[in-house]
Amino acid sequence: MKNKKKYVYKLVLLFDVLVIFTILCLIKNNPHTAESYTNNVANKYITFASKIFSNIPFSIYEFTLIFLIGMVIFYIVSIIVKLCKKKYNASLQRFISSLLFVFICVDIYVGVASISYGRNQVSIPQYEQEINNELIDQAFEYFLEDYNNISTHFSRDENGLVISPYTFEEINNILIEEYKKLDENYFPSFTPKAKKLLFSDIFSELHFTGIFWAPTGEANINNNLHAAELPHTMAHEIAHSKGVFRENDANLVAMYVTLNSENEFLRYSAYYHNFSSLLRIYQQTNYDKYVESYFRLNEDIRKEYGVINNYWKEHDLLSKIGQLYNDIFLKLNGNKNGVNDYNDNTTSEDSGKVDENNNPIYVIKEYSPYAKLFFYLYQEANYDTTIL
Repeated sequence: MKNKKKYVYKLVLLFDVLVIFTILCLIKNNPHTAESYTNNVANKYITFASKIFSNIPFSIYEFTLIFLIGMVIFYIVSIIVKLCKKKYNASLQRFISSLLFVFICVDIYVGVASISYGRNQVSIPQYEQEINNELIDQAFEYFLEDYNNISTHFSRDENGLVISPYTFEEINNILIEEYKKLDENYFPSFTPKAKKLLFSDIFSELHFTGIFWAPTGEANINNNLHAAELPHTMAHEIAHSKGVFRENDANLVAMYVTLNSENEFLRYSAYYHNFSSLLRIYQQTNYDKYVESYFRLNEDIRKEYGVINNYWKEHDLLSKIGQLYNDIFLKLNGNKNGVNDYNDNTTSEDSGKVDENNNPIYVIKEYSPYAKLFFYLYQEANYDTTIL
């Protein structure tokens, strides 16, 4: 009788948890309710959690992950053991307990994170006027000059990699100041500090450069990142802590925060991550010009790209697993493009015309948000000399 009551109690509780899950999904699927919930519930919770956990010097996320994996193993093994012992009623109860545990965890994550995937587009300026070849060339020249110029201002190691002029803590403090420039109607005012992952070697093999864990409000960074990768990646993970969960939006926020900074090291990191958005325009419309433009980058910059790319090629033991996990995770949370959401999405199409050599002429069909941000900042720089 006692076991029967316990069984019924678990089923009722499981039903309640599933009802909560359904309600949360309904909130997420409506942009208006998702926006309201994000601002009034999720962001407030993450800010509260961040104020507590961001000051702890190690990553709580990693220990939470170990605990969750341990619980999954425990439930699977215990169910199999009970089945082998023909304790079918006990194995059924354990199975229900495992479902209850899983959906409680899912409800918590959906409640503090997943709903934010359904909110309105991120509030970052974009160039909305007509884009022509003259603007593209002028913007490219402007940012190329700045990229090449600041690349000469840093010390480099024996491999040609930039040496960070700041400590990890100092970069955190700089980013906190930069984030104050954003619209507080969309972004919460509190900016947490990013922290280093303890098991960075494992995350490197998974090709994870950073992870934001919403239940504790932690922006976690792979400690093996090279200096050029660091500020932009930190800004990306911190963007998640401000309710920006779609990956392309977080990239856009990180680009704006770092590229729009007067700090040269932040701008260098912004260029390292995003200059390809300008090159991609030439790549899709004029390949010869693309090659010529790429080789106009300083040799030090091109060498650094090669060294860092080789590093990630050499650390890919678990990269396919990491990509598959991330792809599934993002799609379950509402990022329909999965890991492709990280990519620049400038697209081109055949114009139906040919050049003097009878080669088809391609035109840009849609410029990516990153390209539009470059054009916006270029336009602003013509009127505001404080930018760059």
